[in-house]
This record gives sequence, structure tokens and C-alpha cells, in this order.
Amino acid sequence: MQMSHQTSLQAVLQLKVKKQLLTAFIGKLMPQTDKAFEKRVIVTTSRDYATSMAMDQATQQLTDQISQKSFVELKAAQETAWAKRWEMSDVAIQGDAAAQQGIRFNLFQLFSTYYGEDARLNIGPKGFTGEKYGGATYWD
Repeated sequence: MQMSHQTSLQAVLQLKVKKQLLTAFIGKLMPQTDKAFEKRVIVTTSRDYATSMAMDQATQQLTDQISQKSFVELKAAQETAWAKRWEMSDVAIQGDAAAQQGIRFNLFQLFSTYYGEDARLNIGPKGFTGEKYGGATYWD
């Protein structure tokens, strides 16, 4: 697990506790001004790398690549990826707005967990949302 940041604010606290990362920043803001915070997350898994060193190197490469792109560029790439998924799978239900919302929610859940790019993965039993197990649900 790694953490880095780019900001004009001073980082006053950086902790890694169990599986949590935390950074606290301090700075001065003038009244009636805004300060934008942008959080970028890169997820890598040991499933994809032979060693933890290889995973750390890949994570750093991804961090370097992502840090060179603007929020607008990253958002556009995300929108393009999701547009391709919707183009491939969208189901239109005429005359029933609740059913339309429901089917699109379920498709979103499926694509959030699996979209066919890795044969080692599969569709989650009920997606990753629910009321138990810290937001995850399972079938037994």
C-alpha cells in the first residue's frame, strides 16, 4: 500500500495503520475563497504480479502516468470506457422508469465487478453493495 500527494498545502500527518492510509494537510484560506481537493486512487493487486517489488514498481509507474494527466483528461478517459460498456450492454425499457433505473443499476453493478477483460475474475454474487459485511453482500 502506497500513498503520495501533490499539493501546495503542507502535509502535517501521514499514517499507515493496518489497511488504512491517512494524510492530514494544513494551510491558510482567505475568506470567501475555494480550495479544491482531488483524490486519485490507483488499485493494484498481488494477483497480477509475481513479487511485491514488481507490484510496487507497477504502482509507481501508474502513479507517475496519472500524475501527468489533468482531472479533465482522466474524467474523459473514464467516460469513454463507461460509454463503451453501456453501448455494448444497455437495455432500454419503455414506459417504466423504475424498471429502467433498476436494470441500469444492475448493469452498473455487474460492470463494477466484472467486464470480461480477465478470465480469472467472475461476476460477484450480488455485486459489491449491500447492507451487511461492510457494504458487500454474498450468497452462501
